[in-house]
Amino acid sequence: MTERLPLRLSELYLYSVPVSLKTRWIFLVGRSIDGLTGFGEVTLQNQDTAIVDATRELPGVITHATLQTLQQRLPLRVGYVLASAVEQIWLDIQGQEQNVSTRRLLEIKPRSKVLCYANINRGTIDRTPNSFTTRAEEALTLGFSAVKIAPFDEVLTQASDQHARSDAIDIGMARVEAVMRVSGDHAVQVDCHSRFQLNEANQIIARLGQLGVQWIEEPVVETAETIPKLEVLRATANRHGALLAGAEKFSGLDQFQSFIDTGAYDVIMPDIRFCGGFSEAIRIAKYADLHGTQVSPHNPCGPVMAIVSAQMAACLPSLHSLEIQYAESPLFDKLLSTSHQLTLGHYELAEEPGHGISLSAQFNEYARKDFSQTFR
Repeated sequence: MTERLPLRLSELYLYSVPVSLKTRWIFLVGRSIDGLTGFGEVTLQNQDTAIVDATRELPGVITHATLQTLQQRLPLRVGYVLASAVEQIWLDIQGQEQNVSTRRLLEIKPRSKVLCYANINRGTIDRTPNSFTTRAEEALTLGFSAVKIAPFDEVLTQASDQHARSDAIDIGMARVEAVMRVSGDHAVQVDCHSRFQLNEANQIIARLGQLGVQWIEEPVVETAETIPKLEVLRATANRHGALLAGAEKFSGLDQFQSFIDTGAYDVIMPDIRFCGGFSEAIRIAKYADLHGTQVSPHNPCGPVMAIVSAQMAACLPSLHSLEIQYAESPLFDKLLSTSHQLTLGHYELAEEPGHGISLSAQFNEYARKDFSQTFR
């Protein structure tokens, strides 16, 4: 995406909110010279210090920038995340200036309701099967039609003793079986986090399919060399009534294209932080739609990213569903004020200008200001 981001900012702030031992939500907030406030999220696991350091470079590169130049001038993956947050701020402010929602800036007739599934994994601190079932039952009772877990904690990506590896896989399968017992007619989705080797993945997918899992995500490392294997794995998944999903880390249509062209996945998962921005996400989704591939945005972050991702999802063709990080922390519902409603497993998007969010009265109780810049 090469369009300019003509931000005329008077202030820029970076806030962080500690959520758990694993998670810290990080928000970028910009105020325009006209007094409008725009929001973006830059949460990136285990990169808190790098985000703060890169944010300090923003004032020197943000003027007359494009998403592409920001991505190039800021360091590595952090640059993509910060560039995305700057675009989020820009669209939020632009929507407020034009009195239209972010999604209506991007599409003439976007959805007003987005189907969501509950990722219950990160908030499941006790990793016993019973804890997974309790969390699944909570989410399904609230109206979510599907839950996702990542059950294979003990399986190491690299090769290990085969007996120990088999035991680790069985521990993960026990978690899946426990969730399946309480899922009823609802879908269970399993994220494998690329933990499996090529020579074992097909058998694992068959076992998951036989249990009734309906979505299997990222079973093996995603490279151009593994595309033929992914095609085989997709066929196995499909024979058992499951979809194969992945591609959450890719940037730009070029990286998605070969996986779409070959039919490696039933569902691709562009992440607004990495994929190249809103317009690029829409371009990726339209290309996927032409090839019969569904789209489900990856959204493992905090409340700003959830609403931003819902705005994006509302614009995408062939939308399968949107990921929601379910009840990782009660702070999710305390930091923002918004008219958008997450009800019965759907985001119902209000017709508010921009993203339709503001900071709650409680925000400063939980947030720490890590950076601030005033522009003269």
